[in-house]
Amino acid sequence: MAKTNFDQYVEKRGKSASTESRAAREVFTQAYVFASALMQARKASGMTQSALAEKSGVQQADISRMENGSMIPTLNTFMNLMDALGVTVTLKIGEKPKRKNSGRLMVEVAA
Repeated sequence: MAKTNFDQYVEKRGKSASTESRAAREVFTQAYVFASALMQARKASGMTQSALAEKSGVQQADISRMENGSMIPTLNTFMNLMDALGVTVTLKIGEKPKRKNSGRLMVEVAA
C-alpha cells in the first residue's frame, strides 16, 4: 500500500469535497488567516488584548473571539483595530495567493 503524505491527503480530500464543504473550508481559512494576522500585529506592538481593547474601543472578549477564529469583525471594527495597532491596510484586488492553501486574504503586518 502506497503511503500518502499530508499534502496529498488534503489535495485528495479537496477534490472529493462537496461545494458546501469547500465553501465552509474557505470561510475557516479566511478566519484563521485573519486571526493569525491580528494576534501577530497585537504581539508585535507589545499590547495585551485588554490594552488593544481600551485603545480601539473593541471589547476584549471580541478580540479574544477574533484571535481564536470564532468571530470575523465588521469592516468598521477591523479598521478600528488596525488603527489602534498602527497598521496600514492595503487592499489588493485580483492578486492570487502566494502559496497553496493560504486563502485569499493577504494581510501583511509592518513593524
